[in-house]
Amino acid sequence: MKRILSAFCLALLVFGPMLFSASTVEAVSWTGYVTTDAVNVRAAPSAGADIIDVLYFGEQVTVVDQVTGDFAAGTSTWYQLASGGYATSAYIGETQGSSGGGAIEGSGHWIDVNLSAQTATAYIDGEPVYTAYVTTGKPGDETPTGTFTIFSRVYNETMVSNEPGDSYFQDNVLFTQYFAGGGYALHYNYWQPDYVFGSTPTSHGCVGMRYGDAAFFWDFADYGTTVVIHY
Repeated sequence: MKRILSAFCLALLVFGPMLFSASTVEAVSWTGYVTTDAVNVRAAPSAGADIIDVLYFGEQVTVVDQVTGDFAAGTSTWYQLASGGYATSAYIGETQGSSGGGAIEGSGHWIDVNLSAQTATAYIDGEPVYTAYVTTGKPGDETPTGTFTIFSRVYNETMVSNEPGDSYFQDNVLFTQYFAGGGYALHYNYWQPDYVFGSTPTSHGCVGMRYGDAAFFWDFADYGTTVVIHY
């Protein structure tokens, strides 16, 4: 019996830390954006917790952890935000950031935006099928680079900014397809002269197109279509 107990104690000394120590998983933060009109940020992952902030469509957030909480909007997964509080995962999309550009592997429809050439090219199974001249973000309002996916489509949009010194109101913005938090989208741009397309960045960060080109990309793309943006 003593021999058995001694063996058992030795096993505990060797394997005990692995059997009984609490495992930890290092949280990896990532950038997301709000995909609905407004989402409440709460003090805890519960629909009954105090509202400490409200985030609006297109706002960027940093997610630092994923937890299980109350069932809300079809899911019990909540995101803990770097700014404090929790938001249901149902209304937070993930930005797929990566540097560089050019063709991507795989099949299907995707869009390449070349900021240096001021062009947008539609690809099907790795083959270019259509290229349009565009006007992208001007200095100080550069179009973000990386790999993104279209997460919202609005056929006829009204774009408004009340930023001091740079306010605007644009209605009837057709074929708007949002690909990144912060309001970045592909869309029809009717207020710029024709000569800027393919030559001069003039926008607040969006990829502006002439009517026929914007209509083509509206029919070509859909929710989840990949957009690669690079110099």
